[in-house]
Amino acid sequence: MPALQPNSPKASDVRAKIPPTARQRSTGRGLFTFTIGLGLYLGTLLATALAPWWPLKLLFSLANAFSLSTLFVIGHDACHEAFVPYRWLNALLGRIAFLPSWHSYAGWEHAHNHVHHVWTNLRQKDYVWAPLSKEGYDRLPAWRQLLVRRYRSLPGLGAYYFFEIYLPKIIFPLQKYRGHKTVWRFLADDLLVAAFIAVQAVFLIRAPSWFNADCPAVESLFFGQWLPFATWNWLIAFLILLHHTHPRIPWFDDPREWSFYNGQIRGTSHVIFPGPINWLIHYIAEHTAHHVDSHVPLYHLVEAQQSLQQAFSDDIIEYRFSVRNFRYLLKVCQLYDYRNHRWMNWAGEPTSSPTMEISKVEQAR
Repeated sequence: MPALQPNSPKASDVRAKIPPTARQRSTGRGLFTFTIGLGLYLGTLLATALAPWWPLKLLFSLANAFSLSTLFVIGHDACHEAFVPYRWLNALLGRIAFLPSWHSYAGWEHAHNHVHHVWTNLRQKDYVWAPLSKEGYDRLPAWRQLLVRRYRSLPGLGAYYFFEIYLPKIIFPLQKYRGHKTVWRFLADDLLVAAFIAVQAVFLIRAPSWFNADCPAVESLFFGQWLPFATWNWLIAFLILLHHTHPRIPWFDDPREWSFYNGQIRGTSHVIFPGPINWLIHYIAEHTAHHVDSHVPLYHLVEAQQSLQQAFSDDIIEYRFSVRNFRYLLKVCQLYDYRNHRWMNWAGEPTSSPTMEISKVEQAR
């Protein structure tokens, strides 16, 4: 990793590398993408409800989980006001797209747009997958240490998102996670989510009888609601971890070391998934471009990412995903040495080279 220069590019200089064409939003393209995504979700939900055998229900349930994940990416884009040209339409489409994953639009907007994107990889502000230091880990009680270790494991990813992000920061944001906003700011969207869950449950329970099928209510709810939502929690935790965790990605606990460039260029990865997966997840893994300018719509992220790759190839982390690579990442990136900027394992042993060498402390921009 090249040494950090005392005058790394400012946000405006970095964003200038993205061509203006990559920021053009299209109502037609947005509505078409949204309609396809919503249709896939509703189709897989109906198939799950009507499937006559549980193996088919399981198959359609997992397909439904993936479809609601792709629909969430659309909502995420709309929440950035990047999906279509009109603010009111972004807000409408975003709220609809968030409902299948039971997400509050207002809660996500604050936690994601106003915290994560503004302070990417600065531990005091950006709390999503922020690694502990060895000292911080050692101060935890034994039960909490065990929980933290389980979170950073293959089966524990979903539990991390549900208990550490979804409940306390998105749905029922505690005072310290609401900023200056009151709880009433989030209530309307929470009620909308609650109403959707109720309507969804009634549909899943009653739909089989409409077609003279016999399916216990618990089974319908398990395959139609609970399993897709649990799978979704795992998927989003998996993607977010990939976006900001890598042996070469730095994290910061000193605001004087942090900058826009360090957070958005050096602190964000571009993961290349095999086959059509990049297309199915709407290119959200072209994540450097998204963080540099969140107003680039998802259908232009490839173009924007390529431009940044050409301009900042030494600092952008790009790699092809594989199960082997991901397991290695979980093994290497457990704790973080914020003084020497290197990753460590649970025992505090260095597992990576320094993620960056700081030649001069620079003020956050």
